[in-house]
Amino acid sequence: MCKYEKSKEEILKCNEDIKRAFLKRISLVDEISKLESNNKENFSTIGKDINCDEKYAHEYRHLAKSIQLIDKRYLYRQHTKLSDDNEIKSNKEIQKICYQGLPFSYTESATKALFPNKEIIYTDLFEQVFSNVYNNKADIGVLPIENSTAGYINEIYDLLVKYDLYINYSYIKKISHCIAGVQSTQIQDIKQVYSHPQALAQCYEYIKENRFIVINDTNTAVAAKRVAEMKDKSIACICSKEAAENYGLKILNAKINKSENYTRFCGISRMLVKEKNHNRISLVFSVPHIVGSLDGVLSVFSYYNISLTSICSRPDLESPFRYLFYVDFEGNILEHNMKAILFQLEKELPYFKILGSYRA
Repeated sequence: MCKYEKSKEEILKCNEDIKRAFLKRISLVDEISKLESNNKENFSTIGKDINCDEKYAHEYRHLAKSIQLIDKRYLYRQHTKLSDDNEIKSNKEIQKICYQGLPFSYTESATKALFPNKEIIYTDLFEQVFSNVYNNKADIGVLPIENSTAGYINEIYDLLVKYDLYINYSYIKKISHCIAGVQSTQIQDIKQVYSHPQALAQCYEYIKENRFIVINDTNTAVAAKRVAEMKDKSIACICSKEAAENYGLKILNAKINKSENYTRFCGISRMLVKEKNHNRISLVFSVPHIVGSLDGVLSVFSYYNISLTSICSRPDLESPFRYLFYVDFEGNILEHNMKAILFQLEKELPYFKILGSYRA
């Protein structure tokens, strides 16, 4: 037998030895999970005393790290098997819905689609929606959270961290903007355009082409009401067709935003709702300021074979030059696999919060 074949044979024998040792080791880990299931400290200390000769130290550290990960993940899965948190939780009595803006806004349209025939509370600011729900003045708050062309609405993400509330509902609405002014105006008269920053961003090309001066407003319907009250031929708004018609404005051009423009709205409440038909989970977390920490978190999702649908980062308002990561992924919070990953992330990350469970 040549040296190559002999070495190959020895490697195969080593593989069998590793397999036997691994099975023995994992059975010992299993014993620990049963004997000390309430001792959470063991979850992060098993396997830390593995050492090796300096010659192979670098390679062995990687092996030791992999072994430790296997230990911890096994313990996490065993822990969640013992969990009795399988209760379906629903918002039973929904009476009052709160949203920012005025009637005939896109948010009102989304609100009525999600919760028809409910009492509606209007607010001027996004934070007032959160405050009303948090203080039990409203059962649900409906908010725009993301647009397919203008991106995430950063203020909503910051408020989801600030308030102890949860996303329970999701609704996607196709957006079609128009530019409208008072009845006597013509498009060539327009100098300034009012609207929500997201709507302005969604119509950037049209605004640039016409060289309009843009002015931010709190809501598209608010902008329509403002233009109607100002009665100035040089001022227009970007809003929905319904808002323009309701406030007696003249539609100068329709469908001025980019094609295939959609906004995702969310419904928030005080309860982390858990329903069998939910298929999406949202999280926010921070990572230690060390090399590879974010990659390590993403590898956890890969380990559990979980598909991420979005990930973004925002500055941590409580810690300068630190960032929070917002993740959406497919799954149901009642499933064992999902409970295992949520338990693991909560254990291992410096900051972790479930933002919601809902049907996308």
